[in-house]
Amino acid sequence: MADDIGDHGSDQLILEKIMQQSSQLEVGWLHPHKFVPGIWYKDEEFRQSHKKNFIFVLQNNWIVGNEGKVERAKKWNHWFLSEAGDECLPISDTAAVKHM
Repeated sequence: MADDIGDHGSDQLILEKIMQQSSQLEVGWLHPHKFVPGIWYKDEEFRQSHKKNFIFVLQNNWIVGNEGKVERAKKWNHWFLSEAGDECLPISDTAAVKHM
């Protein structure tokens, strides 16, 4: 499954393999107003329509490649890893503090 990870693969590929291998796996849908897709970043109207919702997870999808995801997360102050990459930033240094 290591070949399914990184820019040439995705968690969706891994999940599909797991689902095919497991007969006991139960699948459900996450609430779309609490687990919001990455279109939020690109579409102002979509973003405004979710403004009143308390978003639990903003997915960093709708963009190809890890580098683009990192750049976008940093642009929106949604990146929680230090520049050195060895520790998490204090939550007060991120956009997440606005929602606490």
